[in-house]
Amino acid sequence: MGNCSLKEHFLYLAKINAMYKFLLSFILLLPVVAFSQSNYKKGFVINQNSDTVRGYINYQEWQRNPSSIAFKSKLDASAEKFTVLDIEYFEIEGVDAYQRFKVAISLDILLPDRFRNPIDTTIKTDVVFLKIIQKGENITLFSYTDAIKSRYYYLHSKNAVPLELRNKVQIDPQENTYVTIQQLYKNQLLYLAELFNVSSSFLQKRIKKSSYTLKDIADVIGIINNLQEDGENYKRSETRFSLGIGATKGLMKYAGDNLLAKQVTSRGTFLPSGEVGIDLILNHAAQRFILRAGLMYHTAKSEVRRTGNTGYHLLDAQTISFIPQFIANVYNSNPISVFFAAGPALNYSSYGRNEQVILGSTPKELKMKALWAGANLKAGITIKRKVELFYSTHIPLTAVYDVITVSIKTPSATAGINYLF
Repeated sequence: MGNCSLKEHFLYLAKINAMYKFLLSFILLLPVVAFSQSNYKKGFVINQNSDTVRGYINYQEWQRNPSSIAFKSKLDASAEKFTVLDIEYFEIEGVDAYQRFKVAISLDILLPDRFRNPIDTTIKTDVVFLKIIQKGENITLFSYTDAIKSRYYYLHSKNAVPLELRNKVQIDPQENTYVTIQQLYKNQLLYLAELFNVSSSFLQKRIKKSSYTLKDIADVIGIINNLQEDGENYKRSETRFSLGIGATKGLMKYAGDNLLAKQVTSRGTFLPSGEVGIDLILNHAAQRFILRAGLMYHTAKSEVRRTGNTGYHLLDAQTISFIPQFIANVYNSNPISVFFAAGPALNYSSYGRNEQVILGSTPKELKMKALWAGANLKAGITIKRKVELFYSTHIPLTAVYDVITVSIKTPSATAGINYLF
């Protein structure tokens, strides 16, 4: 390999490395950008005087229970900060509700890789916002999550404040290092079932098999409250489908030691494309973060021509792509949301016309690769959570033709519309 070829090879590797870094940075920054945006939704607060004040609350899809919120009386008004010392209750309409209580909070860590010896068995008392998970005729179920762990609380007419459903860590006294978890919450749930005269062999088995998770705890409380087992009060995630059409323009790019790598014109034609996908909406009410698994089909007619007509390459291709994507709504409202998406792409291409001519040589057909990898970046708007208008770019990370001195990649761009259902 000559010096020129070696230089081209290293430049090619540098470009690939830079593209990988860009894609990784883009994906990692999406949640940061999304969380940095205001997301004011209709809601209300109840202040210390038990007065209800309506307005808009900046909903941030909190992973931990908030200790304060930003509130606006009108969307164009200045934001006020309310803490647990200022308000008794706040609710984002149709999304979440939090109520202030002074409760006992366990501090023992339940993750095995974070166990401490001796175990911290401290119980602290604090004033916090508890998230309302389910309100029923017998019991109200709450959750509280901080940097240590998630906890569940229950409240009924016979106790004045919410009590924690306990999952307690204990070190075996015989083997000082062996840790067990006492599932005290199961006895508490059995007691509640007896208290409200709903105990049955089915419910008892359900409680004994339950894990300390939102789904299992809410299922059991739902039965005690005479609600459906898959009660809507605590359903968080949701799936939906997408079906779309668009116009895709495919191009061809040479790199390396070849006449068609320099002083060329690359052209493509917009041709019909289609895509279908299934989405996992991580929080149905907020719809800020979405995971999508999609399939895309598009055809491409592309050409590369050397200046002076001393060479050309004509290529027709049909491509099916599997594209898992992470979607972030950086501006999220109804009726319009703005989103960015990114993800890898695994592509399978078949080829029709494939004709290369250089310096008047006999036309030849290059042996193109069927499988190749890429990345897909997308931006667009969603209207009333039903219609998506988007523009995406398909960036090849591997070549469809690759020999020692030359490679060919096939980037593309698509403009289209998706229907969500």
